[in-house]
Amino acid sequence: MTYTEKTLSKGEKILSVVKPTKWGLFWPCFFGVVLAMFGLVAAALDDSLAPTLFILSGWPLVAWASRACTEYSITDQKILKKSGIIFKKTKELSLDKAEGVNLKQSALGRVFGWGDLVISGKGSKKVEWHAVPKALLKRAEIQELIY
Repeated sequence: MTYTEKTLSKGEKILSVVKPTKWGLFWPCFFGVVLAMFGLVAAALDDSLAPTLFILSGWPLVAWASRACTEYSITDQKILKKSGIIFKKTKELSLDKAEGVNLKQSALGRVFGWGDLVISGKGSKKVEWHAVPKALLKRAEIQELIY
């Protein structure tokens, strides 16, 4: 059962639940492998830096856990982001308070179709979704609900 399902109001319906794309793990995995290789070289040279490099090579595990614990949801009443490995952090924005949706895509994001969405509300309130798969379609879905 997702966090969104657990927190629904009476009569509220889930329209969409999304997790960050696995492509968001590319750079942590890449640098994790590089750090592990440097750690092996440092260990072979009896360098005291080797344990630190091996610990830092665990960065992909933290990134994976963070992705696994992140959830983006749209209900018929609100937009929601839930994240956090140890401590839970949520951000909600009522659909009637939402004003716009901005999309940010890197070059890789454009090629593979993922990007970051920033849903802004009245005042300074905003909900940010990172590494959203099919970001253009998700943006259109949100815009249809708020306009």
